[in-house]
Amino acid sequence: MKRSRSIFAAVAVAGLAAVAGAGCSSGGTSTGGPVTLHEWLWDPTQLSSYQACAQAFHAKTGITVDISQSGWSDYWNNLTTQLAAGKGPDVITDHVGYYPQLVSSGELVDLSPYFKKDGYNPAASGIPTNSLWTRNGKIYGISQDRDAVALLYNTKDTAAASVQSLTWNPTDGGTFGALIRHLTVDKNGVRGDQPGFSKADVKTYGFAMESGDGIAGQSSWATFALDLGWYWTTPQTPFATSYDMSDPRLGSVFSWLQKEYNAGYIAPEAQVSSLGITPVMDHNVAATTFQGAWTISSYAPSADKNQTYAWAQLPVGPGGRSMTISNSLAQSVLTVSPHPAQAAKWVEFVGSAACQNLVAAKAVVFPSIPSEAAKVLSVDQRKGINVSPFTTELGNTSDLVFWPITSNGTQINNLATTAIDDTLTRGQGNPTTVLGNLNSSINALFK
Repeated sequence: MKRSRSIFAAVAVAGLAAVAGAGCSSGGTSTGGPVTLHEWLWDPTQLSSYQACAQAFHAKTGITVDISQSGWSDYWNNLTTQLAAGKGPDVITDHVGYYPQLVSSGELVDLSPYFKKDGYNPAASGIPTNSLWTRNGKIYGISQDRDAVALLYNTKDTAAASVQSLTWNPTDGGTFGALIRHLTVDKNGVRGDQPGFSKADVKTYGFAMESGDGIAGQSSWATFALDLGWYWTTPQTPFATSYDMSDPRLGSVFSWLQKEYNAGYIAPEAQVSSLGITPVMDHNVAATTFQGAWTISSYAPSADKNQTYAWAQLPVGPGGRSMTISNSLAQSVLTVSPHPAQAAKWVEFVGSAACQNLVAAKAVVFPSIPSEAAKVLSVDQRKGINVSPFTTELGNTSDLVFWPITSNGTQINNLATTAIDDTLTRGQGNPTTVLGNLNSSINALFK
């Protein structure tokens, strides 16, 4: 859950949840007095949710949790710097794209002994069991939420009926391809599927893709490739050591996308990267995009929005399925923490119904516990937001895949971002050739 490219531009301000509360149990003290845990978080939209959890945790245990929030890029850069100096917070909000490196460098605490001592079983709380945060029998986190991706559209540009039951294929784009051509309008009012359309003078593009979406392509191209039966690695399991970026199926996706960019139906990468995907939509630079569940609040009705939005299901691929990545974040404890036992209790609490109910009430993300996630639908409905496309996807587990979790995540993401952005959005190079070179570069990292 990268939480989208827009988070790269999040304001890097620190927000503290210095929590006060009554009652201090033995779990909240050490020989040095009451324990304060320091946690880092990058997503500003989730800060209040976990502040509420921290208050409840303090009331229960006497342990204080200070939560500092900063933007995505600053978050990981600062963490790298701190760890290199032998410093860091007690707990981090962790991402599957980064935690393999932290595990390899010995920076994360194995939580399983603490869970065993405390009698904590994630499955007993209703959290679906998976191998995302487990390696070689060691546990480095518990899935605290789940996400999916849906089609976001501007209701001023298209009616709900036009975005229902869309199909896609790499030959002609299916009904999705026809939709984005029709929604593209030049400054003379000529649509992309009409004679006289000028791709050099577009007012509104039919579609915009997240810029810098990296190796996962979660909010951009991944759903198309997954619909064709492709996956990043062989085998399709965490910590695989062989990528399949040269697969012809992926090449066909990128060839189609490159053609749509060149025809003027997809917003240029330069505009998206300079503005950010949310301003692109808010200024009606594009009529549709793919966005994750973590952005729901960013597109909610408000007085300062010039546009109104709604959500729809992703296009269905040639095989009759609409595939997407379902990712999760977790709380991980750093080995630099002087309070690993107390930090493990915080991880347990975040994975409990007590915390997840508070998260569901904020309706910013979908908690991991299904019964709590279901509450988000009704909360958003009261706000006038229909998030059923997300709940439908999360309910169709056969259409969900895990984020590609491997070692060398930073290097791979850097290689992929450059190659993919250049190929797709700038039309530089044949996709088959570029993807083949990318695949060779990535796989060389595992040798």
